Amino acid sequence: ISSFIPIFRGLLFLKDEELPHSKQVVIEQVSKCFEIDLNAFQRIVTVKHTGEKLKLDEFKGIFAACYDHLTKLIEVVDALEI
Repeated sequence: ISSFIPIFRGLLFLKDEELPHSKQVVIEQVSKCFEIDLNAFQRIVTVKHTGEKLKLDEFKGIFAACYDHLTKLIEVVDALEI
């Protein structure tokens, strides 16, 4: 997830939004700004922070959700006019 945070901050920069430092807040802002549900990314940050162990099925679900949300975000970014 750490690799996505600089990309998310870059997207916020392109939209002239505030650039927060907290991963959670960055994800929240990108979610609001681009109207994309990024709860799966929030879940990953929480799991990483707490050290929680996920069951395989939950991990697969989160991975699939992240993939879907990234696909939607890519479509939105591709449509941006800068």
